[in-house]
Amino acid sequence: MLLALSIENLAIIESLHVDLSSGLNVLSGETGAGKSIVFAALGLALGGRGSVDMVRTGARAAEVVARFAVGEGPARALLQAEGLADGDAVVIHRSVPARGSGRATVNGQVVKLSLLRQLGALLVDFAAQHAHQELLDPARHLDILDDFAELAGPLARMGAAFERWTERRRELTRLQDAARHVDERAEYLRFQRGELDELDLSPGEEAELEAERRIQRHAVELGAGVKRTYGLLYAKDGAATELLDQAQDTLQRMGAIDPALAPLAERLAALVVEVEDVAAELRGREVEHDPVRLDEIESRLARIDRLKRKHRCDADALVERRAALAAELDELDQLDDRIALAADAAERAWTEALAVARDLRRERIKAAAALETQVTAQLRDLAMPHAQLRVALSPLDEGPAGPDGTRLDARGLDHAELHLSANCGEAPRPLARVASGGELSRVLLALRAALHTGSGPRTQVFDEVDAGISGHAAHDVGRKLVALARHRQVLCITHLPQIACLADAHFAAAKRVVDGRTVAGLSALDAEGRVAEIARLVGGGADAASVDYARRLLGEVSGARLRVA
Repeated sequence: MLLALSIENLAIIESLHVDLSSGLNVLSGETGAGKSIVFAALGLALGGRGSVDMVRTGARAAEVVARFAVGEGPARALLQAEGLADGDAVVIHRSVPARGSGRATVNGQVVKLSLLRQLGALLVDFAAQHAHQELLDPARHLDILDDFAELAGPLARMGAAFERWTERRRELTRLQDAARHVDERAEYLRFQRGELDELDLSPGEEAELEAERRIQRHAVELGAGVKRTYGLLYAKDGAATELLDQAQDTLQRMGAIDPALAPLAERLAALVVEVEDVAAELRGREVEHDPVRLDEIESRLARIDRLKRKHRCDADALVERRAALAAELDELDQLDDRIALAADAAERAWTEALAVARDLRRERIKAAAALETQVTAQLRDLAMPHAQLRVALSPLDEGPAGPDGTRLDARGLDHAELHLSANCGEAPRPLARVASGGELSRVLLALRAALHTGSGPRTQVFDEVDAGISGHAAHDVGRKLVALARHRQVLCITHLPQIACLADAHFAAAKRVVDGRTVAGLSALDAEGRVAEIARLVGGGADAASVDYARRLLGEVSGARLRVA
């Protein structure tokens, strides 16, 4: 139950706090006085879309705080699962800044809007002004039936089964499409693999060939350089090894005189050994120019380069491409077997999805009969004594078809449309074509009464459910709201005195100009305030006749409640 709502700097509301009661809470006031803004604020607190346009001009942010009492049920379970539970109360704070990102908290902890919307759906049921339009949209009628039947679990199973069938069907289609072009594809792949097989490239081979090509291209220069270096180090008169030997002999003799020179002689001896080793390697290294081998290298590198350009990859990736082509060819060779397996999997998935859909249809058929009975009974209490509601269930006429031609989607086999007969002797016809505005309002109220007899949200919000009705029908709608309010907290915007007089708590919205700015407010009415407001609703003013009628309405309601008590 909504205990209190606080609003700061939202549209024309500067600051507002209202404490709500159980039972029927009525909001009235002139058009444009801010009544719907109050409900918009509640919607914002429950995860509705925020916009900078909502922020009062000049304010830094719009703020809404909603405080609810929660008993045992889905809302408390969700709060506990998310670690947000705090006794029997839940406080939701939503801010929408004029600049930057907004913020939402539940019991002081920051939450995502998706969680806020999930929680809001468990706390409050909105029948806002657009709900009438939703009734006119047959695409929404299946939602109404499923909500009434409480089919969340079966719908989840249906969605999962449909998704499995869709995936299996998609894989089968992919393989069948591939099979239609398998011969062309296989020939193309074999040609490409043949080129790579003929090349028979090894990892790193291109780098090795490029190194060998550099040597062959400069073989004469390399041979001359090696020969000259060998001579300088070892073979020629006055070569490095000869000079080092002489220097080492000299230092050895001097070391006998000055021991400090002996280590230097040893170091020179080591240099002699190292230079002799280098000379020995150079002597064994022959660099000969081989034009035939150079042509072979150039030709192979050219083939590698051509295939690199063709496949748009480097040389090492060509090795991987060769393996990938072989794997795809193996896959094509096994395509018939894979198609058979995929067809079998798709058929099993279809059978499973169809079974779930048929179970769902049976539940809907039973629920449709119950919904028809309950809503028809509710409508007859709403000055529609001859009304009949029918739920027309029919097979889908669009969407994917199974092997037998049956159409199926993520919600099963069914299309639903609400039909209404409002007058005696008339056959039920599509609601969207035959219902007047007043009839739509009463159908909406009857549906809400039927849909929430169980464990639904404890607070129901009706934004101008009295649209298009008056007179005796208004009395009947009011009595239905009172009956609903015995089990649920009801918040209702109304322009009708017949409904306003039935309120357990009555609030009046008004706006005024303060320092050149429009300010909207909401005040709880005492007994005299209610008389004045109902008189305004009756006649638009404070004339004696309107006031007398308002007192009589309130007196009749008070007397009726005393008799019930």
